[in-house]
Amino acid sequence: MAQSALNPSSVILDFPMIVLSFMSTATTNLISREADREAAVTRVLRLSYTLAALAGASLFLFHSLGAPSVLRALGTPAATAVEALRYISVRSLFSPFLLISSVSMASFLALRDPRTPLRWALAGAATNCVGDLLLCTVFPLGIAGAAWATVASQAVVLTGLLGALHRRRLLPRLWPPPPLPLLAPFASFAGPVSALSAVRVAGFVALAAHAGSLSDPNALAAHQISVSILVLLSIAGEPLNAAGQTQLPRLYPGGATPNPAAAAALISTLVRAAACVGAASCLLGGAALLGGGKLLAASPEVYLQLRAIVAPYCACLALTATAVVLDGSLVARKDFGFLVPLQLAALAALLAGLAACRAYLPQLGLAAIWVAYLGYLLVRLIAFSLRLRLGVLRT
Repeated sequence: MAQSALNPSSVILDFPMIVLSFMSTATTNLISREADREAAVTRVLRLSYTLAALAGASLFLFHSLGAPSVLRALGTPAATAVEALRYISVRSLFSPFLLISSVSMASFLALRDPRTPLRWALAGAATNCVGDLLLCTVFPLGIAGAAWATVASQAVVLTGLLGALHRRRLLPRLWPPPPLPLLAPFASFAGPVSALSAVRVAGFVALAAHAGSLSDPNALAAHQISVSILVLLSIAGEPLNAAGQTQLPRLYPGGATPNPAAAAALISTLVRAAACVGAASCLLGGAALLGGGKLLAASPEVYLQLRAIVAPYCACLALTATAVVLDGSLVARKDFGFLVPLQLAALAALLAGLAACRAYLPQLGLAAIWVAYLGYLLVRLIAFSLRLRLGVLRT
């Protein structure tokens, strides 16, 4: 029951963070466009932290007051909703600080210093693992223990990042707040990137809702496991996306050193690397679902659900890193006039695929989610490739 409760909890806790990811995107882009990036960090972070603090406070209120309504809207069974609320009530305590951590990490990436955020991300992951072991096994606190372990790991990451910025004398002063006109550069990212993120979130909500509509706790638990593995393996492609976000803005028109040929060469290199990452993710994900056994799910019924989705799930893993890199290449150019309509069209394709599977192929069960998601990825990949080949890189 606790494992199945993580699926609706992630919709409430994590998806709003994705919608607000424009702050980290803007932070990376604005610093990367400057010739002297070190000098830009404090100025940009002052603005980023101000926005992050305001949005974080709003997130806390949403998590505290709106969670029961969202769980009901998702059709979460009553017993599962009780466990989900226990988890959310703990995780929400750190909500005001998550965005500050995100933009701090973005500033290091813009400075071409991936080691500092990676070091603290690993420290956070280790804290989470130790916390899960202690609070879920030694002291059996259940889902609340898992939540406290996550909060502890997030606190470690934020403390480490702020300390690293302080040692480099890059921490900005936050009082008095900056004048509103200074926030204008973020406005050019806020609407489009939030719209893109919201549509992506809507897609994952649709997947979660489809899993919930199967009225099978085992299917819901299996879906949460598969999404968690997808997210974990997707991290391997993030350094490639970060490389594009930090290098491409200066090479595109309007950057510090415009050079379309160099931009094209960099994108080609990133795509080849992403294809390799995708192949490795496919193998690892397939091995996890087929051989994970009790490490993934104590229930044999949940494990059977996981085995049934291997083929379409692995195909999605193979394409995810490439989609992330190409999407990021267009975000770095702020090509939002193309990206937003495309994302809406891809979402429509995803919803149509889920509806078709529900109506005509009900026997697919949980596998329908990944069949539809594969179509969603293919629509985006084809459109990204055509845009880059025929448009952006010829300007």
